[in-house]
Amino acid sequence: MINKAYIQTKGNNKFRHEEQLVVSELGVRGISFDVFTEKRINRRNLPLDINTLVVGDMNCIYGALKQLNIEIPEANTYPKSLRKYLYRDVFESTIGDLEYHLRNGTGPLFAKPANKQKVFTGRVFETEQDLYYIQGISRRQKVYCTKPVNFISEFRVYIVDSEIRCIDL
Repeated sequence: MINKAYIQTKGNNKFRHEEQLVVSELGVRGISFDVFTEKRINRRNLPLDINTLVVGDMNCIYGALKQLNIEIPEANTYPKSLRKYLYRDVFESTIGDLEYHLRNGTGPLFAKPANKQKVFTGRVFETEQDLYYIQGISRRQKVYCTKPVNFISEFRVYIVDSEIRCIDL
């Protein structure tokens, strides 16, 4: 049971939209929270235990998991059970294959890390010059690729124990 929460800010005590949703729910549940910056979690300045909720970006969550000696799970961006709802082909590749694809000019691809979240931000790669955005990342890094899609809208669906808890724009 959660008895304390830490919510990440960028140092200005302002919350992004998702953090604000969590803060509102904590208030409803009567759970106290403090704010923190990435620097504090990296320095292990937060007293964490298994009953503490940490809300923040991936680097902060990884920092909290490491502090609690919890193994970081492999990313599961496109679960097999949801692939039929993607309405496009997603295939696994590597940075090296993406580089080859761009050098041969066979069209743009959207790529994002496959097994490690936030190694780089997913984006559309159109030309060789776009490889600048993944400079220094191993050519063996696995990526998910798909042809670019022009999204009209995007929703986030928050699921806990197979139950939809919130749908958000």
